[in-house]
Amino acid sequence: MPPFHMAVLSPSACVSALGLWVEGCVLMDGVEVGDGAVVRRATIDKQVIIHAGSSIGVDQVARAIRYTVSPNGILVIGSATSSSSAARVASVESSMTR
Repeated sequence: MPPFHMAVLSPSACVSALGLWVEGCVLMDGVEVGDGAVVRRATIDKQVIIHAGSSIGVDQVARAIRYTVSPNGILVIGSATSSSSAARVASVESSMTR
């Protein structure tokens, strides 16, 4: 199966091709997804950086605690709101169910 499944990517989204998985997502302008990252059922706003190896939207408990989640279960990560911050950085979800 290809690394992109039911995903919409902005033409300026920068996505690594090394072992990543993007499923059910919308990635806006300037989004960067690093090597080996997994992003599921998420809308990622402009200029957000998802570091290599990150898991976003995988752990259901962590996603509800750390992010805004729509009633339909779509995780939302907004862009940086401060002019002094170049981008909001999405970090690895810790597994709270292990």
